[in-house]
Amino acid sequence: MGVTAQPGPGAATPHGGAGSGSEARRDRVDLGRAVGPIVGAMAISDDAARLYANDPSAPALGIELVTADDDGAVVHMVVTAEMCNGFAIMHGGMAFLLADSAMAFASNSQPVPALATSAEIDWLAPARAGDVLTATASRSWSSRRAALWDVEVTNQHGDRVAIFRGRTRQVPNADT
Repeated sequence: MGVTAQPGPGAATPHGGAGSGSEARRDRVDLGRAVGPIVGAMAISDDAARLYANDPSAPALGIELVTADDDGAVVHMVVTAEMCNGFAIMHGGMAFLLADSAMAFASNSQPVPALATSAEIDWLAPARAGDVLTATASRSWSSRRAALWDVEVTNQHGDRVAIFRGRTRQVPNADT
């Protein structure tokens, strides 16, 4: 049974926030704050929720897990001034990190751990402080242990910011 994201200003994140008890923190992602109201509930697999709860980089960078299952994942991030370079545009590594995070949550939405083996990104448009980015990962191919993921990063206007392609491999004996 998957976890359901609960939108709203009082919702907790898997890393803390409003709500009571550790279960409340693991079961909800605050979406209303940055991206507005969400219509309907979106499923997050238990395995992806567990990975998110153990990922210190996601909350540090404001990455919010919206949905994740075996076929894909969606994450959001608000670009901050600290993420921008000397040209006042988001550093390309931040777009890569967001897209890689979407791939990680999708590829780890089942019990067998999967790690990235390769990835590449094409930056298509700049993002600036205050922009809300969404990375949507979808599985484009898979075999028994490997998968190829396409991730599109868009801004709050629906404009493409980057296109990412990555490969993952299941690692049953990974020390995760």
